[in-house]
Amino acid sequence: YRLQFDYTAMNEIMTLVKQYNCSIRQQEIQLFCSMTIGVPINRTEAVLNRLKDHRSIDIVRIMC
Repeated sequence: YRLQFDYTAMNEIMTLVKQYNCSIRQQEIQLFCSMTIGVPINRTEAVLNRLKDHRSIDIVRIMC
């Protein structure tokens, strides 16, 4: 998944990534950030629900 968000959400995103054992595949950190993460299949629903709680995060599914 590719996440796009304001830098102020970085701490929350990193906490979620660590909590759900997601992997960071790529990241670009500036005023607005972009991060591509791998999500364990068994945690996909939980991760997406948590991310959708944040209105400032855009989520794009990437097929590998």
